[in-house]
Amino acid sequence: MNKKKFKKILFFSFIFLVGFFVFLNPADAAKKTFGEKCKTDADCKYGGECTTRCNTGIEEFDKKCPQGEKGKKYCTCKKNSKGQINNFSCAKAYDKPENNKNWKCILKVNQKKDKGLPYCLNKKNNNKYFPITGKDKDTDEEKKQRIIDEKEIMSPGPEIDIPGLDFTGSSSLPMVNGPGGKYIVIPYIGEYISAVYDWSMIAASTLAVLVIIVSGMQWMFPGANIVTKGSGDQKQQINQAKSRILKAISGLLLIASSYVILFTINPELVEFDNLKVKFIERETLSIGHEEPSKSEKTAISGSNITERTPRLDNPSDYCFPLAKDSFKKNLNNWGDDRSGGDRCHAGIDLLTNDDQKNGEVVAIADGSVTVIGRSWLKCSDGATVPKGEKKQTGNIMVYHPELDMTVNYTEVDADKINVENGQEIKKGQKLGRATYCEMLHLELYKGNKWDNIKWHPPDGESSVGNNKCAKKYIDQIPSKDLLNPTGIIEDLSGNYCN
Repeated sequence: MNKKKFKKILFFSFIFLVGFFVFLNPADAAKKTFGEKCKTDADCKYGGECTTRCNTGIEEFDKKCPQGEKGKKYCTCKKNSKGQINNFSCAKAYDKPENNKNWKCILKVNQKKDKGLPYCLNKKNNNKYFPITGKDKDTDEEKKQRIIDEKEIMSPGPEIDIPGLDFTGSSSLPMVNGPGGKYIVIPYIGEYISAVYDWSMIAASTLAVLVIIVSGMQWMFPGANIVTKGSGDQKQQINQAKSRILKAISGLLLIASSYVILFTINPELVEFDNLKVKFIERETLSIGHEEPSKSEKTAISGSNITERTPRLDNPSDYCFPLAKDSFKKNLNNWGDDRSGGDRCHAGIDLLTNDDQKNGEVVAIADGSVTVIGRSWLKCSDGATVPKGEKKQTGNIMVYHPELDMTVNYTEVDADKINVENGQEIKKGQKLGRATYCEMLHLELYKGNKWDNIKWHPPDGESSVGNNKCAKKYIDQIPSKDLLNPTGIIEDLSGNYCN
């Protein structure tokens, strides 16, 4: 190989390496998902963008921004120039890139809903995925901080320090929305892989440069001293130097090309989805870590029925939970006896007009689905159930943020549930049908809940009697969050939205 040709190879190899480090970012494993705080677009995964919250330019909207949030940046989907359709960033985050035609990235000025940030809409099923959810009072951060304070989440402490490895502090871990509730994002594996890769590239580059320098000296001054002296005559030493330089460059190109090749085949091969751990809200038991007996369960607050019976200030803004032609009768049976006196009725039963075989259940307000269950109980009472058979029912738990309450719509026909876990719903939207049991069983809870509560009379006593539990055993309810829905159902009487 002549010297001129060799110099060309050396020059183009150098240009390739510079282009690799300038235009490609091998640290995609540590990029942030939607809802996580960021500094620039380069910090965000899925081709998303770093969006400033409450920066719409609309004064009426921006002034409602929660305290301390204005100007903060979050990773969101990327709005494109084609009417915000065919969105790849949404499809990559929540689906598959090839399904991009089913997705939109949109921003509507609504602090309560989209929190002043773009969100993804699945046009196929109308599901909405918000980067930030919940109340503006940052209650999720308080809950997350409690976990951190109790040492349940700690940043890793590797035995061998890697230059450039800086794990996200446990207090800075983001909490994002996901199917069925809230998730804490744990980026430590991605950050570790990114740091190892970066360090390996630096170490390999340093070693290659040293080899090139030493071999270059041998090439220019063959046999001049011990450091650069090779075996054989001067021509052989020059060829050895050239060979080492080529091998050093080839090795560096091989390391760099491995990333480029994988990125070219599929960018997702070089991305690492951060671990997301679902946040389960704690409920403290009354003694130690053992399950208390029925007689030991006491209410935290709300020791009388009035405190547990909320009313609506503006009932006309909400919907009765059954369609007009579906409602037959309100049994007003919260606190009645169940299971032969062993259990108290934690909800209220609304009989459905099964003669017309409809039983349409609707949402009382805007909200998000937190739980979908399809194994509530089996019924044979309804006219839609074939004689001699039993049909499975389910439940739909929906958190209504305007009310700060969760409604558990139960005894809904399991095969006629029309919504999905994590779905955002509108007031009056059809949730399903309740015909198999000829009723809708409705429970009401304070706050955002994912599970229903069992209510029992004291040990050795029976709940048998008309609303006996509501009259005598209110203090046996094991949680302050179970509410009496009777007042709200009365307020909503006649407010049919469907």
